[in-house]
Amino acid sequence: MDALDHRTRHDEILAKRWTDPHFRELRIARTFCRLFGDAHICDNVFRESPDFLICHRGRPIGLELTAYVMQCSKNELESKDSQFRDRVKKQWQRDPHAKYFTVQFEFKTSPNGRLSFPKETEWCRLVEESLRLVPQEPGPFLSETINFHPVVNVQAANRYLQRGVRVVVCEDYPVLAKHCSSVLFTKLEYPFGEVRTNVGITWLNLDLPQLQRTLEEKFQKAPTYRCNIGGAPVWLLIHVDGNSLFRRLSDRNTQQAIQFISELHQQAKSPYDRVYLLNQTKGTQLHLVGRKLT
Repeated sequence: MDALDHRTRHDEILAKRWTDPHFRELRIARTFCRLFGDAHICDNVFRESPDFLICHRGRPIGLELTAYVMQCSKNELESKDSQFRDRVKKQWQRDPHAKYFTVQFEFKTSPNGRLSFPKETEWCRLVEESLRLVPQEPGPFLSETINFHPVVNVQAANRYLQRGVRVVVCEDYPVLAKHCSSVLFTKLEYPFGEVRTNVGITWLNLDLPQLQRTLEEKFQKAPTYRCNIGGAPVWLLIHVDGNSLFRRLSDRNTQQAIQFISELHQQAKSPYDRVYLLNQTKGTQLHLVGRKLT
C-alpha cells in the first residue's frame, strides 16, 4: 500500500469514527472529564445503563449522556431548504446575467424563533421576483443588499442609505417581502453563482417541552443506572454539539436552559447526584446545573 492509499484509508477510518454514535459519545465523555478535571474514564468498553463509568478522586461514578435536539421538523425544514436552493439554482444558472451572482435569502424570524420559509407553491414566483432584482450595473460594488420597505416612494430613503444597499417597494415584490428581511447579491468573476439561505445559521428559541420530556425520561431510568453500578453516584450530562440548526443554543438560550434544568431538577426531585450541561455551540462550556442536596 502506497502513501496515498494509506492516507485515504486513514481518512476513511477517521470519518467512520467521527460519525459513529459510540465514538461520538466517547469524545463527549472525554471532553467532560478534561473540563471537569481530576477525572477519567475507567470503563472504556461501550456500555449502556449508564453510558460510561468514570473515576473521580478514586471513586466510581456513572455518567449518562443525553443530547439536546429540537423536535422541530428538522429533517423536513433542512430537506425543504435543500430542495429550495436546488430549484432556485437551476433557474439561476439558466439566466445569462444572474449566473454571475451568488444570492443569499435572509428569511424573517418571528419572536418565537420560527422561520418564514416560503411554501413550495411560492418558489417560482420568488425566483421571478429575485431575477428582477439582480443588479444590472453593479459598478464598483462587489455586492448589493436589497431591503424591502412598505412605502411607495423609496427614492428619498435610498439617498440616505450606505453604498451597496438598495430599498425596493414591498408591493412590487410581494413574495420576497413576505418571507425575506433582505436579499444579498454578490458579483462573481465566473458563472458559478450559488444560492444560500440563513436556515443553517438562524438561532431558534429553546424548545422547553422537548427538553423537559428528555429529562423526565432520563429521571425515570436513573434508579436502574445506579443499581447497575452497585449503588455508586450517577451524573447526567446534557450535551449540545452545535452541529445543526436544531442542536445549538445561543448565549441567552443557554442561560434559560440552565435555569429551567435547575428548577426541574429540584421540583421533580431528580435522582441524579449531579446534572451538567455541556454546550459546544460556540466554543466549549461546561455548567453544573443541578446537584442533589445531602
